[in-house]
Amino acid sequence: MSAPITIIFIIISIIIVSFVFMIKKYPLNEKRLDKQNLFWFSVTLPIILFFTFGLFVWTGYNIRLDEKGFSTFLEISKLPLAILALSPVFGVIISNIHRTIQTDEQIKKTSFKNNMDAFYAHNKYILEGLMDINIINCYSVENKHEKYVSYFKKITGDIECFNKYRVNENVIIKSPKRLFSKMYKKTMN
Repeated sequence: MSAPITIIFIIISIIIVSFVFMIKKYPLNEKRLDKQNLFWFSVTLPIILFFTFGLFVWTGYNIRLDEKGFSTFLEISKLPLAILALSPVFGVIISNIHRTIQTDEQIKKTSFKNNMDAFYAHNKYILEGLMDINIINCYSVENKHEKYVSYFKKITGDIECFNKYRVNENVIIKSPKRLFSKMYKKTMN
């Protein structure tokens, strides 16, 4: 291969390797686009390549600011100008990928918020329901059965059996939140 083609091949290889390196080292995230290194790399890379390839193409020509000079410039600079035209294209591609990442992150956050809202709405609904429980019949059992303990012990010989089924408290919901957390342990964790 001739020297200019070899140099161009080396430059393109270095650019491809550096682009892959930039993608791995600086992945896109949900932060602002102007904070994304990959975006700036994709925009500046064609500009750098324009001047790099332009130096090879423009060697041996003088700068002329007349019609013939511009015509010659456009004729010899087709490849560098085509590469320069890729700068906005790369920027738009990275911008669209970045927008997709931002949208995905926003959907995740919204989904999490909706789940939390649903959980707290359910919690509120259950607690309000527990607070609305009306006590229709309130039975109170006092500890008057102690006199029967001695009779029961004489009959069965087992006082523990009697104590096991003894009722001596009213049923009152004092802490509906704690009751809710015990009823729905899986949703609390």
